[in-house]
Amino acid sequence: MRKIPLAIFAAAALSSAANAQTTDFKFGGFVKLDVMASKYNDGTKYNGSEAYSVLSDYYAPQGIPTGGEASDLTWDIHAKTSRFNLSSTTKLDNGKTIKAFYEVDFLTGGGNERVSNSYSPRMRHAFVSYDNVLAGQTWSTFMNTSALPEVVDFVGPTEGIVFVRQGQIRYTAGDFQFSVENPETQVAYETSETSVAKTQTDAASIPDFVARYNFKAGDHSFAVSALARQLKYEDAANDISEDTMGFGFNFSGKMKFGMDDLTFSYTYGAVGRYVGTNLAPDAYMDVNGDIEAIDTTSAFVGYRHFWTDTVRSSFVYSYWSADTDEYALMSSYLKETSSVRANVMWSPEKNFTYGVELSHAEVEKAGGAEGSMDRLQFTAKYAF
Repeated sequence: MRKIPLAIFAAAALSSAANAQTTDFKFGGFVKLDVMASKYNDGTKYNGSEAYSVLSDYYAPQGIPTGGEASDLTWDIHAKTSRFNLSSTTKLDNGKTIKAFYEVDFLTGGGNERVSNSYSPRMRHAFVSYDNVLAGQTWSTFMNTSALPEVVDFVGPTEGIVFVRQGQIRYTAGDFQFSVENPETQVAYETSETSVAKTQTDAASIPDFVARYNFKAGDHSFAVSALARQLKYEDAANDISEDTMGFGFNFSGKMKFGMDDLTFSYTYGAVGRYVGTNLAPDAYMDVNGDIEAIDTTSAFVGYRHFWTDTVRSSFVYSYWSADTDEYALMSSYLKETSSVRANVMWSPEKNFTYGVELSHAEVEKAGGAEGSMDRLQFTAKYAF
């Protein structure tokens, strides 16, 4: 991040002159180009009349087509993952500090690729922290960002990681963290004996609760997290209100071996949208109104080896499965997915990196349909 002399903001901050000597502003981010050549072996990334596929932006298993003819090689070139952030740190008279952070990027932000490739910014983070309390939107406390592997793709081992940003209030006490976070339930429900619909609902009566413990052993660092959440479906028009509780846990970490490192994560339980960018619904409700949490297993392991001080490679395997095959009407939902990737990263300068990555992914739906994708991806990234 780069510091900005406060004098630059003096004209806009006259009303806060009393704090002018104790507040620092910083800006940071990166510019990143992604070039992806993809081969979809069981269909095309566009289903029917869809004009956009998330696979154009990053690896998303739910977008991999199944049950069709292999596509031709598909190219995507964009700079949507480029981002900008601004932070402030204010030192108070009592010796404490107030910190604020805001960040945007341009993924999934509309636009088109015909002429201008214009994309709207989207909010990633917006939070403030004071005296061990954080309030705002940022990574879920259930997610351990320190355990993520270095990959070329925006997410990488998507199916194997906890990946959620949301509003929350978090309290940190030493190595322990506790938070209340925004609840959201996605329910697959039966509308008849032969069909399933999917709905998103904000019907939860209580927020999601997360507890986390961070610990170290020498150069190795680990985190254990537990999640408790209410899964609820409500339809006032039809006098339906059903709920159940869902629980999950995550164990993740980063182990150092000289310059090399091994990262891993294992997640199990009724975690639903918290893993794999929402690959399966959180719960299932039948025509009788009985609602059940859907159990999910998610894991990845990655090893990074430094060939030289500036050249390194990561090798990553990722896996996800859900109990969607227990419900006869969920044949179109994913049951299992996995991916493997290997890359080479070269940083000729401290903040500038070239990367190339080869990946292969496979998916299987509850009804038995299968699909796979092969992708070669190049990136150039400058962080400031």
